[in-house]
Amino acid sequence: MASTTKSRRAKNGQNLVEFALIGPALVLLLFGLLEGGRLIYQYNAVNHAAQEGARHGVLASTSSVAEVRTRAIEAGDPLSINAGNIDVEVNNGSTSFGDREIGDRLAVTVGHDFTPIVAVIFGSSASIHVSGTSELMVE
Repeated sequence: MASTTKSRRAKNGQNLVEFALIGPALVLLLFGLLEGGRLIYQYNAVNHAAQEGARHGVLASTSSVAEVRTRAIEAGDPLSINAGNIDVEVNNGSTSFGDREIGDRLAVTVGHDFTPIVAVIFGSSASIHVSGTSELMVE
């Protein structure tokens, strides 16, 4: 009976050592998956905001760049997109927004900085710049 208890303790110790070796790798993998998912979500949200801004900008009823920026900010709602990070160009900047005509190309670029949770935990200010562009023809 004493040999069975010793054998059980040895297995418990072995399990503890194996978990100590594998546990950190599993936690790192879990954090990597979560951060990767957050990055992909923000990338999609920024691209959606650019697309919505461009869709609004090609309409004849849209009179200013401010309206396009407001629509892009609303479309990227869960993210805090600043109006300064939204660039609106007509024909690669050769035409002003007010002078656009049917057939011109309107491009809206939206940028956002992704800050990983791990960077916040360790006090780093490292971030990844995510941007999305959508280009449509003025209707």
